[in-house]
Amino acid sequence: PGSGTGHQGWTTSIKYKLGNYRSKLRQAGCNEVSVNYNYNDDSLEEHRGILVTEMKKRSKDVDLIRSKMDLTFSLRRKEVVEVQAMICYEFLRITTKDLFGTFTAAMDEYCPRLIKLYRVRKGAFGQGMENLLDSLDEQTSDIAQQRMRMCLEGLPLFVRDSGQKLFLKCLDTDPEEKQTAGVKMGVLTVLVDDGGPTPSQMVNRIAVVLEETIVLSDLPDIPTAFAYLLRVRSLKTKLLS
Repeated sequence: PGSGTGHQGWTTSIKYKLGNYRSKLRQAGCNEVSVNYNYNDDSLEEHRGILVTEMKKRSKDVDLIRSKMDLTFSLRRKEVVEVQAMICYEFLRITTKDLFGTFTAAMDEYCPRLIKLYRVRKGAFGQGMENLLDSLDEQTSDIAQQRMRMCLEGLPLFVRDSGQKLFLKCLDTDPEEKQTAGVKMGVLTVLVDDGGPTPSQMVNRIAVVLEETIVLSDLPDIPTAFAYLLRVRSLKTKLLS
């Protein structure tokens, strides 16, 4: 109640759901959440410093190292999840599955079939598909990466949806509120405005947008951004269900 956007609402929902979940784990005696229950970031940082010092010694106290590793787990987790914003690390820790490895393997398997299907029926999908195929044919480097990008951008066209609803582009000189206006969910590619008569194709940054808010930015490529989008979208769906 009182949240300005849907994005803020389900972000708050995540906070409370995880808090309740951790309380249940603590009551059940789960060491991972109870071992550092009475510590704050400053005190945990002191223990992390002790751990670093001990690791530098030639003769290490293994028991001390193990206890400090357990104690400072939440601090390391916070660095991974909040500072680096690496969803895949937390996904791997919880499920023991490599999020990007699984996604990339699936893309390697299905991309050749999709591209073949796009070429056979390109006339039925309009100029947008023609442009995607032409851009792929013009590539001379990072072919595997470009094939994945083209397969993903071609999917909305293949299912007769507007690709611009999911994959969006704008210039870096556009105001951010204009860049994300009306975007419920999508991958935004921000292009460099070189002042020329035609739009530049030099990428400034790639971001994931939810509820008109950039939730992840400076991602390396379209496939990575799409994998993150699927992950945060599935989290949102679970929270709303």
